[in-house]
Amino acid sequence: MKDISKQFLIEATKNLRDFIPPELILRFDRNSFLPSKENPFIALFYEYSGLEIDSYDKIINATNEFFDFLRSTKDYQCDKVISYMINHACKIITRKVNRLAYENLGHKFANTVLTLSPTKPENAHILDVGPGIVPYSSLALGQEANKVSAMDEAFLFSNQALASMNVLAIEQFFDQNTNIDDYDFVVGSCPCTAIPYIVQKCKAQNKPYFLILCDCATYNKNIHILDDFAKRKMYTWDKILPELDPQITLFEDYAFNLGDSPELAKRFLSKNYIPHMKRRVPKISADKLVFDASEIKFENIDLSLATWSKE
Repeated sequence: MKDISKQFLIEATKNLRDFIPPELILRFDRNSFLPSKENPFIALFYEYSGLEIDSYDKIINATNEFFDFLRSTKDYQCDKVISYMINHACKIITRKVNRLAYENLGHKFANTVLTLSPTKPENAHILDVGPGIVPYSSLALGQEANKVSAMDEAFLFSNQALASMNVLAIEQFFDQNTNIDDYDFVVGSCPCTAIPYIVQKCKAQNKPYFLILCDCATYNKNIHILDDFAKRKMYTWDKILPELDPQITLFEDYAFNLGDSPELAKRFLSKNYIPHMKRRVPKISADKLVFDASEIKFENIDLSLATWSKE
């Protein structure tokens, strides 16, 4: 752990009881329940990440050292409320970070995006919509692409930490008012309710896009999309999306419009299936992170199928 990070934690947590708002402790004591967004140690990790994490391969060690420090404090060892709050934060954070290890899903998606991108990755500004609180796919893209923006409601890492890994954090939902002028390629792995807006905006501005579709369109209770479709009782993407973009290609779990013939993309996707990141990740023990992020490597992919490789 860097000296500046350790000093920050020492000052911020001199007395962990004082660190936590009294009303939060009182409500916790009464209800034995603490919503994750209200856990002050998750907020503390956000600030800590900006000081400690400045590269992809430091994520795992930095996370472990953060909780090792908190668990070494006297308050943790003799205060059950403090202990529970820290363990609760550890469970939330480590399970999210540990998904970096699961089948390299973020890198599989990134490999596909980099292959299908109509613009050479070293020249492209890619917008990754809905990558999640730990933006796995954005972090993977940031290692290869010229510029990557990640758009979601919130992130576990600070803007500074993400920027150091070539990811610009945009904390908002993608909707009909989102400006996509600056992007060369818009992508998303199961970006849920953003899907129809992405298709509509990209079609209107002639921007290429690539999406992995999720199940949101098949459940009326979960859909919050364009008013034109709001009165339908049941939705399916194959009915909704072609109305927004007649040139869209729907292939297996994917939806895309890359501007050219979709056959090359279909050939690549048929050989390189990407599991749904948000469906197939099993529960992982949150006691300790043991995966070495430096072991993640890009797979060998057939770049002859990439549109930009033919320039």
